[in-house]
Amino acid sequence: MPETAARRAWIRAGVAALCLAYAVVALTQAAKLDFDFEHFYLDAAYVWHHGDLPPLEGPSARRLPFYLPGVSLLLAPLAAAGPGVAAGLWTLAQAAALAYCLFTFAAWSDRDGRRLFSNAALTLAGALSLPALYEAARFNQLSVPVLAMILAGVVAIRRGQAVAGGAWLGAATFLKLLPGLFFVWLLLKRQWRAALALLLAVTTLDLTPSLIVLGPQGALERHRQWFSHNLRGAPAGGMTDPKLREHFIDHRNQSLGAVVARLAWREHPHRVAVPLADWPLGACRIVAACIAGGVLATLCFATRRPLARLSELEIFRELSLYALAMIVLSPLLRQYYLVWAAPALLTLAAAVMRRSVLAGAALLVWVAGMLAWMWPAARLYGATLLTLLMIGAALLCLGRRRRSSTGDVPAGR
Repeated sequence: MPETAARRAWIRAGVAALCLAYAVVALTQAAKLDFDFEHFYLDAAYVWHHGDLPPLEGPSARRLPFYLPGVSLLLAPLAAAGPGVAAGLWTLAQAAALAYCLFTFAAWSDRDGRRLFSNAALTLAGALSLPALYEAARFNQLSVPVLAMILAGVVAIRRGQAVAGGAWLGAATFLKLLPGLFFVWLLLKRQWRAALALLLAVTTLDLTPSLIVLGPQGALERHRQWFSHNLRGAPAGGMTDPKLREHFIDHRNQSLGAVVARLAWREHPHRVAVPLADWPLGACRIVAACIAGGVLATLCFATRRPLARLSELEIFRELSLYALAMIVLSPLLRQYYLVWAAPALLTLAAAVMRRSVLAGAALLVWVAGMLAWMWPAARLYGATLLTLLMIGAALLCLGRRRRSSTGDVPAGR
């Protein structure tokens, strides 16, 4: 697909419109110190004024207990000029990250420089992503910046810049942990230097501010608290502790652990009206872990081929699968994570332009899932989780069909 002046103008106009709308929603919420921006800002302000992380409990309890300690420490300067300036800087970073994502989608090309996604595919995927984009802007989470870092990492690795690519993926992992799934992808692709760079990036970004601000003893203690709270606490149990706040365990959490518990745990405070089983909590956790293990094993098997044997479209499809897996395997699956499904929607939209019935059916499933989003009873049963699993299955089937029809031809890099 040749690059033309009309195409460039259309892309710039579309990116500008989406980023402007996104920024308006994000800034409106941030200016009110509302939703998740409030959590990031209050923890950053505490660090800025006290030189330490907030305690895990009490009146000024930490708002970001699930994040690595270094995240709040690095965000501390955001609070230096007050919430108004912080809201503006936060919105600017969000809009810039979204612009990078959109331009990267539009510029993705094969080894001959031909664009892989038509204007029609970009338009369709953009329209289908609007609900997720709106929620990401409303919640003002780190979802879009994390997606931008993942894209930057994969783009760098495509270009042979292994260290830079691994560092970008490491930065995304530092912010959100879930992109650590791409470490598995790097190992499967035999990208050893990139995998090492990912680990070094996470370690450096977390430990450097921790040691500078907290000192060795303080850094050790805060990381011990983080480890106990997360790797031994509620996230390790799939967010099924009934003592947690409601949004962790009711219909708003679509994670595997939460959905299985609502479907089958006999004592769940938000149990569905027609349960599918009558299990103790331990059995629910085991079933959820087995499903998660099956998802991860299927993902690894489907993406086992080394990077040099993949076409550019196959690389993008694998990126889409891992971004979907980040959502599905998260112990807290909220709607602001759904923006990570954008690469999958673009992959499916491109297949629809090639008249794929399977891709069209998958996009209809997405639309149905977004409609079910407005129905708490459907979400109680895990409608969003089921939507993501079905889209992932469609992507896997499309990949197998494409290899069968085109043959296993190396990309020629």
